Amino acid sequence: MLEKVSAANFSPLLNKKFEIYFDPSSPSIVELVEVIERKRDSEEVLRQPFSIIFSSQKDKVWPQGTYTIDHQSLGKMEIFLVPLGPNDHGMCYEAVFN
Repeated sequence: MLEKVSAANFSPLLNKKFEIYFDPSSPSIVELVEVIERKRDSEEVLRQPFSIIFSSQKDKVWPQGTYTIDHQSLGKMEIFLVPLGPNDHGMCYEAVFN
């Protein structure tokens, strides 16, 4: 499924809540705070690269890794998240799709 998602799938969900299973036993509620379309390196690229950034509570920092995200519009998917650091709202995590 990941090969078919695009920035257009996530853009309507900007500022919406997602569940991320940092801990497999209970989800954390996060907010999608940014959808960034990236420049294509070549015309041979099958999809426009993009990244998404989630903001969570500041109380816990999770290591980079593959986590399950869930949203009623998109369903569940496994994505690789990298912690970026805190912003005004909480800890930020980024997923890059090439």
